[in-house]
Amino acid sequence: MNIELAHGRLHLEVTGEATAPAVLWIHAFPLGGAQWRTQVDAIGGRRHVVPDLPGFGASPALPDAAPLTMDRAADILAATLDHLAIDRASAVGLSMGGYILMAMLRRHPDRIAAAVLADTRAQADTDEGKANREAFAVKVLEEGPKAATVLVPKLIASPVDGDVGRRVESLILTASAEGIAAASRGMALRPDSRPGLAEVSCPALALVGAEDGLTPPADARLIADAIPGATLVEIEGAGHLANLDRPAETTRAVEAFLDRVAAGASK
Repeated sequence: MNIELAHGRLHLEVTGEATAPAVLWIHAFPLGGAQWRTQVDAIGGRRHVVPDLPGFGASPALPDAAPLTMDRAADILAATLDHLAIDRASAVGLSMGGYILMAMLRRHPDRIAAAVLADTRAQADTDEGKANREAFAVKVLEEGPKAATVLVPKLIASPVDGDVGRRVESLILTASAEGIAAASRGMALRPDSRPGLAEVSCPALALVGAEDGLTPPADARLIADAIPGATLVEIEGAGHLANLDRPAETTRAVEAFLDRVAAGASK
């Protein structure tokens, strides 16, 4: 379905009963909501909200060509929940999705019932990292989304020429050059989220691929240690896109966490 928000049109998939507990799935860079297909199809008893962020999947890029900051993305997703009349949702964010989820926990904490922060980090980019994101944005604007497929070997532990590698490449190619550039520049502007982690009051899970070289297990451990009561799960054999490298294991970990949250809420 497509919805009209203040920033423009947003595409999202919504499945499950309207009365079921809602789960918001926030995709990684530079993919789209289809990244979560296996998890959404496997986890029952929930209302799944799966957006394509602006410029990714079937959503057009921001009309003003400004950076898609993590705060702006968080506000867009809060407005999406408003549009769907969802007061609170559990949220799962991977990589950039995790940055956006941390922004939601800062800006809209009352909207998040539980948080899964997957293959992400709380630290801001270094100066070198910011420069690399700008160079990447320029390259993609010059050469098109195909240029972003250079990331595939860094995103997965699976063979690049196998089914997972081909799927990641196909997901990248659904994005627009403008969307990729805006998000790359927006990630470079994100603040250090570490100071606010101790204030997170909802249940939280830090999940990470054991072979994630971009946001390694040490980054997930920092998040789990900083959020009161948070737990940590490492997915063996998975790289940065843990849910694609090891879909069954990731699904079990997320579903078990959501079940624990639901059981606690019912007491």
